Amino acid sequence: MTSQRKFIDCHIHLYQWFDPSGRSFYEVLDDLQQKTGLERLCVIADEYLEWGGVEQNILTALYKLHNPTAYANGCVVFPSAPVRLPLPDGMDALTQYEELMEIGMDGLKILCKPDIEKRIALPINHPFYEELFAKAEEDQTPMIWHVADPESFWSPERRGRDCYSDGTYPSFETLFRQTFDVLKKHPRLAVTFAHFLFLSDRPETLELIFDHYENVSIDVTPGTEMYVNFSGDLPFYRAFFEKHADRILFGTDATVPVRADAEERIHSVYHAMVTGDTVLMGRVRRPVQGLALPQGVADKVLRNNFLQRWGEDPKPINQRALKAYINKYAHMISHEETKKQILLAAKKLG
Repeated sequence: MTSQRKFIDCHIHLYQWFDPSGRSFYEVLDDLQQKTGLERLCVIADEYLEWGGVEQNILTALYKLHNPTAYANGCVVFPSAPVRLPLPDGMDALTQYEELMEIGMDGLKILCKPDIEKRIALPINHPFYEELFAKAEEDQTPMIWHVADPESFWSPERRGRDCYSDGTYPSFETLFRQTFDVLKKHPRLAVTFAHFLFLSDRPETLELIFDHYENVSIDVTPGTEMYVNFSGDLPFYRAFFEKHADRILFGTDATVPVRADAEERIHSVYHAMVTGDTVLMGRVRRPVQGLALPQGVADKVLRNNFLQRWGEDPKPINQRALKAYINKYAHMISHEETKKQILLAAKKLG
């Protein structure tokens, strides 16, 4: 896709060094940017224990060093699950935040999915995080924050993947309460809630949140239900996007290098914003109609709001700080081939 409009993806995941065909994440992301026409991109890390937040933090930093158009959001990491406090010396949340900022991370990623919260057993409103949030609020550090999942995932009728109805997972309401416990204490946090905060069916709630928290925004990273809701009432949602054009960011949840649909996701979300065409969205390829946002609104969503929050240029990587981080946390890297490649890369850092 060659777009006449510049656009930035605020929500790309980067998990490991090689894709199944043996291409490095450098090659995969460079190719993705070239094929989609992304002006810039923000790669984000998660504390998924299967993939490991440590390697994600390192990979995103290495990619920033490689690509001057890349931003990165890092995450807090844990040595085990469930989390046992206190963590080892030097792993408190504030120290980890300061390490990420010293490396040159552009922001933070907060993940409050029910399966992760169940595993780590450390809710986001726990005092462990307090100093981190206080400093991030003071610094106005931008963050992408994933809260819950579609409410339908708690339905007893749901089967298979992402089913949370057995009573062992925190509820949809609990995850929201914990999140807004933090926002009430730190109302100026520069938060972008992922996936429309899974409230695309309750836009009145989003408007109340916008009214209460001046620095809160949302992204259009696809959720299971979002674009179906948009398509079901296009005049209303076009008006919603126009009214709140300064609070909505473009994002796709593209995942590299372990999933093959990253390019398709970026195409789909872009066309759903700027055209009125029918777009196939999500894993199940649901047909939805694009919003055809007016150009002024689209430009804010596609790039201007990101630059307003993250800055006109990515922060530079401090190679010495990155090398120190690798040396400190290498023992926690879970994927052996990725660990091998990271240790080789560390030798080349200044």
